[in-house]
Amino acid sequence: MKNHFKRDDEREKNSFEKTLIVIIIVLIGIAIFGTMTYYTIGEDKKKEKSTKNVDDNTIKISTTESNIAFIGRDIFYQYVSKMSNKEDETGSWQGTAQVMDQMVVGEENYYSVAIKFNVDSLQEKNKYHAEWDATDNDGKITDNQWIIKFNKEDPYTYTFLSKEKAPANLKWENGLEDSQIENVKIKKHDKNYVMENSILKVTYDEKKTFKNVPITIDQFMREDGRVNEEELQEGSYYISKEKTAFVHGGHHSPVKVTMSDDEGKTWKTVTVGDDIDNRRLSFIGFTSQENGYIVITGDRTMSFETNVVYQTNDGGKMWTKMGSTYDLTQFLATGVSFATDQIGFITFKTTNGDPDVYRTEDGGKTWAKLDIKLPNKYHSVFTSVMPPFFDGARGTLLVSQDEGGMDREGKMARLVSEDFGATWTFEKIVNISIEK
Repeated sequence: MKNHFKRDDEREKNSFEKTLIVIIIVLIGIAIFGTMTYYTIGEDKKKEKSTKNVDDNTIKISTTESNIAFIGRDIFYQYVSKMSNKEDETGSWQGTAQVMDQMVVGEENYYSVAIKFNVDSLQEKNKYHAEWDATDNDGKITDNQWIIKFNKEDPYTYTFLSKEKAPANLKWENGLEDSQIENVKIKKHDKNYVMENSILKVTYDEKKTFKNVPITIDQFMREDGRVNEEELQEGSYYISKEKTAFVHGGHHSPVKVTMSDDEGKTWKTVTVGDDIDNRRLSFIGFTSQENGYIVITGDRTMSFETNVVYQTNDGGKMWTKMGSTYDLTQFLATGVSFATDQIGFITFKTTNGDPDVYRTEDGGKTWAKLDIKLPNKYHSVFTSVMPPFFDGARGTLLVSQDEGGMDREGKMARLVSEDFGATWTFEKIVNISIEK
């Protein structure tokens, strides 16, 4: 749930004048993510005493995370971790900090995140906790409200500036009226395959009967050398009555595709290419019976990798290397889709708070980054972009708050295009639910 954070006139003035205050509230809790976030602090009492004040700008984090609320949460955890190691005449303390809610105020490269949290098992309260609410009888401190301020030094580094107790009139309220949110139900993505006893099987009649696919399970090895014997990587297969295809290999061996055009009665395996030595992800799709694409990502180094785009115009008998986005970006790809045999899209892990999408108009030979902007109040909140899908020239692009597969639920930003994805316009927030 997103909320708007309201500040009164008593807030500290900064040196940046005439800036637009963007107010966003991000709810982190069971209601959205299904689990609470916990951080255990002060467990090792034997650590050497710190002689620095925790408010001395020594807290820095390096991250590719683009969600400002999550970054603020991580800085908060580092702050309380430092505080837990402080000792004075009243002794040390330990506890578990549990983040309940978060709110974000954004200015250019300067942010304030309000955090509501609880502390369990507080043993002794010392001078560093003087501004906290009173300790409950059972050793808990509940409903603490802090404001953590920090700035962005470079694209990946954030530095803690200060902490203050939130004002008494801080309001945690619903930032979107129900009438503004469109509820959308979608059908659960059906895999149409099973993996049983290390055998891959495909179905065309709603799992009444299955056909064996002539691929050994080890051919689906992941980049870490392991094999998931329960499900395939999403996007690495294409199943329809007209054409079925599974991408495999790519681990110190050529990438191959095994296909059937007759509902699994006969199969053929074709070599696609060996441009990537250690495959991370593979994506395959067909825009017609003859025209299809395969995109392979891999050779990963931390948060960077390469990718290669292949195309076929003869139904998959031959695959031609088209190009790559490597000269434009080396960040991790998250998804692929094509609107036509020539117009396609690759989505990437967001690094600046805006949807990171690249588009081709020549089948993958050349790529250009799209200029897609969300309204300021949603910037750095909706950060995980899904590959767009099309009905003719009209496209839909969904951006969620967290990473996941195609069967994602919850509130998402929806953008639309009327020109095969050349330009995108924010439409509204939608609440996606999966029909079971």
